[in-house]
Amino acid sequence: MVQQEHLDILLKQSVSEWNKWRKVRSEILPDLRDANLSEGNLDHINFKRVNVTGANLRGTSLCSACLSFANLMGADLTGANLSHANLDGAIFRKTLLSNAKCTNADVRDTLFVDTDLSTLNGLETVHHLGPSIIDITTIYRSHGKISEKFLRGAGVPEVFLDFVRKQGKKPFDYFTCFISYANEDEHFVEVLRQDLQKAGVRCWFAPINSRPGERFPEKIAEAIRFHDKLLLVFSKHSLKSTWVEHEVELARQKEQQNGGKTLVLFPIHLDSTVIDQPGWAKFIKEKRHIADFLHWKQPPVYQKRLNSLLSALNKTEGNM
Repeated sequence: MVQQEHLDILLKQSVSEWNKWRKVRSEILPDLRDANLSEGNLDHINFKRVNVTGANLRGTSLCSACLSFANLMGADLTGANLSHANLDGAIFRKTLLSNAKCTNADVRDTLFVDTDLSTLNGLETVHHLGPSIIDITTIYRSHGKISEKFLRGAGVPEVFLDFVRKQGKKPFDYFTCFISYANEDEHFVEVLRQDLQKAGVRCWFAPINSRPGERFPEKIAEAIRFHDKLLLVFSKHSLKSTWVEHEVELARQKEQQNGGKTLVLFPIHLDSTVIDQPGWAKFIKEKRHIADFLHWKQPPVYQKRLNSLLSALNKTEGNM
């Protein structure tokens, strides 16, 4: 969590006072994780090596700020202004940069990992003082909508740029899926996951994707946040699961945040329990079609249901 002492220095004093404090106490690496700094004016601030993981920086002005080697993993920089900022060595991992601006910013050894750059304004004006790292997930998440000038300046090989041009938009027409289920249904989920992966759908579900020692609730919340859709496996077991209920609520919140323009929650059922059972799942029965995988162990039936599911996942309206 955020170090309150560090946050108080920032919020209760001016940027110039913060910068003086950083200069005098250069051995301190401020921890501003999860801090709410939205809509602030932090122009010229010294955030070198500052940990702002998960911080809310929506609409914040960071013009000419020093963000060298700052950790911006999971930070929300929607609509932020990074013009003329020093981004050398900064870590953008799963960072939200929708409609942010980076005009004439400096980059070198900057990490862009699993981050959508498609609406980051000013990429073509960035000053490349050296190569940066852009992973394939960032290119996919951006649906190929990244300035070639920026990619070339960051050191992306010309042969890869040529490959992307030849493919058009097809390689980027894909989605990712989080599977919410009860442990008792893991056999079905593993079969479904393998078939979805074969069809080009990147899937996440807890047993194979979580690592020992990770903060499990935060890991799941992050997975739902950064996957396009949540596939809910209804059964007599999942209806009793508080984990599944929580995951569904996170998906509902995500739909509300996008104004209902894109459906996130796609339910399927393995037994008839959900049809008659009251409780937290009632709204799903009333608002969504629940795909029937009741006889999934019969290959012809399963394949037909799988094809319908893939078709529905590819549509924003989510009808199955």
